Amino acid sequence: MFRNLTYNIKNRILIVGALFLTLLSWNLAFRKTIKAISLNNELHQKADKKNDLSQNPGYLNRKHRVLNVLLKQYTLDSAEWKNDFWLKVSGIAASKEVRISYNPLLKQDLSDSTSRVLKQEISFEGDYKKMVILLDSLEKTASTGFICSSNFKKGKQGNNLDVEKLTLNAVFGIVQK
Repeated sequence: MFRNLTYNIKNRILIVGALFLTLLSWNLAFRKTIKAISLNNELHQKADKKNDLSQNPGYLNRKHRVLNVLLKQYTLDSAEWKNDFWLKVSGIAASKEVRISYNPLLKQDLSDSTSRVLKQEISFEGDYKKMVILLDSLEKTASTGFICSSNFKKGKQGNNLDVEKLTLNAVFGIVQK
């Protein structure tokens, strides 16, 4: 039956079939996809306008509580910290089998009318794995302050240029009372 049709009729059937498939695909996929994209764009615009966290009272209260907890945790008496810091850090370093060299210079950093951040720098020598464990232990230890920065260096040792040593320089800080 299809073989008996002329080319003009076959072309018309082809055009009608293509239009039918286009309408079918529009209704099944394209229309829903375009609606979803436009809804997504609209919701993103609303969320950007609505979620300005700097003006949200609940967010500000949570932020204030967290900052107070952190400030209380790292606020120490500077004289007590200067005395106990060396003992605690050297004890932990000895238990982790890491050599320590102490730099007694205190660095005064953030100064304002209410508080100051004091920093001390300590250098450690040893195995990388042991020094990472040491850093973790020092971070969890109370009254050592917070770790401001840490940096690993690998270099030659003194007169013996064949032996390389790994050095960890760590800076600890507290908020002075």
